[in-house]
Amino acid sequence: MQDEASCEPDDVLVVNDLAALRSLTDPLRTRLIPQLRAGSATARELAEALKVPIKKLYYHLGLLERHGLIRVVQTRVVSGIIEKRYRATAYTFTFAPEVFAPTGDELPEGIGLVFAGTRAELAQSYAAGTTARGDLPLGRMASFWSFHFVDEACVAAFTERLRELASEFAASESDATDAQPYRLFYTFFPTTHNRPPQEGEQS
Repeated sequence: MQDEASCEPDDVLVVNDLAALRSLTDPLRTRLIPQLRAGSATARELAEALKVPIKKLYYHLGLLERHGLIRVVQTRVVSGIIEKRYRATAYTFTFAPEVFAPTGDELPEGIGLVFAGTRAELAQSYAAGTTARGDLPLGRMASFWSFHFVDEACVAAFTERLRELASEFAASESDATDAQPYRLFYTFFPTTHNRPPQEGEQS
């Protein structure tokens, strides 16, 4: 049996495996990870916390363990069956650049997975009534969609400000029982839009 105290998650884990990213884009698995960052738990305890059938969790826990995103910190025999206690391997997962590397003219699979996973999680939130339903302060979704012509200096400055804001948002995480989990997802990229002709120019 491992000493659970020695299995505290690492601060950061750099993931360079596309299959690991795939495993993190499933809405149920994205709910398991925060539970196992907060503390260790068995499959039965996770099933009770997330209100899902325990049999449904075994596959998902096995997949996360196989990709090194969670690990077994304790085992014990219960009624002749080995019961595992899991913990996340890190508080923060970051992905190596090769996970999002281009493979020709097609959208890199890693980027597509992030968008698909976000869409699936947002759809689940809508179905549960936790997003954009009513005027509750913790039931709102903020989203912005626009495009602008800017130079590289503006892009660099804006990128740095986004990183600072994201770090500030993460640092404000609360242990309060009424705290609502939020997904932060942002992106901006150069597009193929042409600048519209100015007045007096030929179109």
